[in-house]
Amino acid sequence: MVHFSNEVLAAALGACVSLIGAVISTVFGIVAHRQSKASQFAAAESEIGNLYDNLMEFRATHPEVLPATRSWTSDKIANVYRQDSDEDRLWATYYSYVELCIGYCNSVLANRELDRLRAESYEGQHEKLVKLLLTENAPIIADFVAEGKYVSRYLLDVWNTYELGEWNWLEEHNLLTSFQSTPNQALQRIASSAGALPATR
Repeated sequence: MVHFSNEVLAAALGACVSLIGAVISTVFGIVAHRQSKASQFAAAESEIGNLYDNLMEFRATHPEVLPATRSWTSDKIANVYRQDSDEDRLWATYYSYVELCIGYCNSVLANRELDRLRAESYEGQHEKLVKLLLTENAPIIADFVAEGKYVSRYLLDVWNTYELGEWNWLEEHNLLTSFQSTPNQALQRIASSAGALPATR
């Protein structure tokens, strides 16, 4: 029968205790990481949801912004800052609406890149909404892109990626807003051509 010295037994016991401690620490680390990711997902969804709610509330209060999308031209920026007439105030209101749209899009795209947005949430809902809002407001967004102002890297990447995928923003805007196709047909085009960006993790 083999007999172990007290020193050997103590060393073996110490090693076992250390191993168990390491396993427990790893398990707690995994749990903490999952809880942290879940919190990040929840915070991102809350932030994005609040931004979209604000956008929808603004649009309900100012229904004139949707028809305005069809008439934007670069010279309207002067109206935004002048605000001497009802037309000036219309374009100031529309500009504010576009800022809300851009804020929502930026939040979606930034959280997506930072892996704070679940893939099913982005691909199932937000990707299509981002594309719809950019298409609806393509004339003014195109101005921002051309000037290199007011457009985040996230939004610029999306704009250019879809263009490379043969999505012509201004042509699709005209199809959507000038009744050359039914609203349902235009929306189906937006939905069916989504997914040009790399899938989220």
